[in-house]
Amino acid sequence: MLAFSKAMRNAVMVMSHLTEAYYDSEMQPISSSDIAATKEISRPLAAKTLTVLAQFDLVVGSTGPGGGYRLSRPPEQISLYEVMTIFRNDKKSPVCPFGSLKRNHTDPCPLQKRIDPIFSEIYAILKKTNLSIYKGHNKIAKKK
Repeated sequence: MLAFSKAMRNAVMVMSHLTEAYYDSEMQPISSSDIAATKEISRPLAAKTLTVLAQFDLVVGSTGPGGGYRLSRPPEQISLYEVMTIFRNDKKSPVCPFGSLKRNHTDPCPLQKRIDPIFSEIYAILKKTNLSIYKGHNKIAKKK
């Protein structure tokens, strides 16, 4: 119920890998294939995630020999909230058990009234937390 979506988790995995590359590889671009292999996700999924992140200016891609992806800004300037909200399916509270039949927004269900403050706190934490928390999390082998 309060779990993050698979797309959100994949985005954080990809961005954590690029964060490590930022600190460890002197900003060398990382290919989607390298990210997929390291994070054990499919290459098409890594590529799709990177494409979306690039559309929102969180990563920069380059083609050709030595091409790949890198962060568009220093990790300290990219919040987890910024990364994760791109991949949220429901921009409103995802808790209402009535789904598409949920009450109107002026009269939320009793469960939603109790859960919304918790989501607000989670979002506040994600806004305050930037990608630098992944520095040193998973060391990336430097290419020679």
